[in-house]
Amino acid sequence: MSKKNDERIKAQLAKVELLKKEVATKPRQVLETNGVIYGADGHMVNLHTVQDVDILVDTLATLRAAKTAQEEAAGILEVENYEFKWGGYAYKQWEADFKMRVAEINRGAKKKQLATIEGKLKNLVSEEEKTAMELDDIEALLG
Repeated sequence: MSKKNDERIKAQLAKVELLKKEVATKPRQVLETNGVIYGADGHMVNLHTVQDVDILVDTLATLRAAKTAQEEAAGILEVENYEFKWGGYAYKQWEADFKMRVAEINRGAKKKQLATIEGKLKNLVSEEEKTAMELDDIEALLG
């Protein structure tokens, strides 16, 4: 492998390292709700553990539909100062928690993607450059 390719690979590895630092720290997450939402059909979604964004989209869509329907019904019945709540929490609280969970799922996916890219790049490095990189790592450890 040419020295030029090794230099390109090292530059890409440096970019990956910067991106890894951006997603490395998990932001402190404090949910506004209890994180457990039950649908009208009794189906439960736990925001602490759900990994599928589609489930979150479907659940929030169902929640929005319920909100719209209930607010319309409150208007028809001339209920004053009606505030939609689901499971004891306001819609905005649920929405904020859903957004936080999607951001965390996306952060995890980005970490996996960067690890894959880093592995592929390291496999492309020439043996001579791999040795140099390992020596650099050892020197850094030794101070």
